[in-house]
Parts: sequence; C-alpha cells; structure tokens
Amino acid sequence: MASALLIPNLSSAQLNQLALKIEQNETAGQKDYLTYWSKNEAFPSFGIGHFIWLPKNSQAPFQQTFPDLVQFISKTKSPPYWLLKLHPFELPWQNRTEFYRAFNDEALTRLRDWLAESKTEQAQFIVNQFVEKVAQKLTQLSPEQQRIFVQNLNLLMLTEPGVYAVLDYYNFKGLGANSQEQYQGQGWGLVDVVLNMDAKKMSAVHHTALAEFVDSAKEKLLTRTKNAPKTKNESRWLTGWFKRLNGYLTHD
Repeated sequence: MASALLIPNLSSAQLNQLALKIEQNETAGQKDYLTYWSKNEAFPSFGIGHFIWLPKNSQAPFQQTFPDLVQFISKTKSPPYWLLKLHPFELPWQNRTEFYRAFNDEALTRLRDWLAESKTEQAQFIVNQFVEKVAQKLTQLSPEQQRIFVQNLNLLMLTEPGVYAVLDYYNFKGLGANSQEQYQGQGWGLVDVVLNMDAKKMSAVHHTALAEFVDSAKEKLLTRTKNAPKTKNESRWLTGWFKRLNGYLTHD
C-alpha cells in the first residue's frame, strides 16, 4: 500500500522553500531559536524544525530526532567537534537553567552556526523521515484506514501547497496514530488528521482537499485541548496553532 502513495521528489529550490517556511514557523527566522528550550517543555529543541533532544532518563512521551539529524547532516557538513566527542550521544545540559547559562558559550554558538548553514539538509531530513515513517505506519493501519489515508494524502500531494502543509504539519505535530501521544484515546498527529478528513466536504464546490485538511487539523487540535489535563492549559496555544494552519491556505 505504501507504494501507492504519490510522494513527489522535491527539487533543491523546493527544499529551500520548505526550509524557509518551516524555519519561519518554528523560529520566526531568529537564529537564537535554533537552540531553544521552552519553559513548557522538559527538553530542548534544535534547528529549523525544532528537533528534540531528550535528557537522559527522560519520561517525555516523544521520540527524539536531533541525534538522527546530526548523523544525517554530518554526511555532508562536519558538525561542531564537541558533538563528535559525545560518547554516548547524550544531552550535556541537565536542565533549562543550565542550558541558558551556557547559551553564549562556544558549544551552543558553534551549534547555531552549523544549523544556520544546513537548513536545506534539515528540510531533506524531514522529508526522508516522513517517507520512512509513513511507510512503517501504514502497516499498522487496518485495510480500510490504509485506503482512506492513501486516498486523502494523495489528493493533498497533488499541489505544492498541499505538499508543504503535509510536511510542515508532520514536523509540527508528529505522525500520529500513536497511543503515547493521545489524550483520552484521541490523537492529533498527521495520520489522525488525514483519516479524519471528510470526503463529502472535499467534493463540495470550493472546498479542496487542503481546506478540508486544515478543518480536520483544527478539529483534532481543539479536541486535544479539551481532553488535555486542565493543569496544562493547552487552549492558550490554539490561536498560534490555528494561525499556522491558516497559513497553509495562503502558501505561495
């Protein structure tokens, strides 16, 4: 079934455009945000896609991606030497306070420089990870879910704005259909959103697959905030999330 997916090969120009869009969404184009540790998270994020690097023994229900990114980029661009010396490859900072105390030291400064010089490679890494993980995830879906997912994803992949929306959302909220990334049994990742798209709406006048994808994503993220523990107050993020989704409809 994975072979039925219409995933285009992106040109260098398209990868550059993808990198710029994702960078703007994740870092607002500010170099300092290429190495970032949010007050709301128990781990730092790096690069244009805010790739996760988990502290040792972290209990966070997310899969880290930064170590794999470093390995991928290192094939063509040598990383800062201190990264090569890490054995094992573990996060050197124990907490956010320690991280920002070292923010302007040589290690993080060189890392930001390296990440600023490898934006296209980071975009290619996102694409490669997407292709690999979608193929794996398809094997875990029922035959009917596979049919719906492939049908809807292929409709999105017919246009460049659709390709961008799919890849950005995948990087933004993950692949989905993952029991570890759900609240009350409801997920919000790419697979959850694509399976939730309404074929009847897509056949209506002026309601394209991309518009339905955005509507479906808003529905899933709204459900997420309703199901989340009240102490997390996730509804405060909805405005920013919806702004990002609306940007898919004006992508040029």
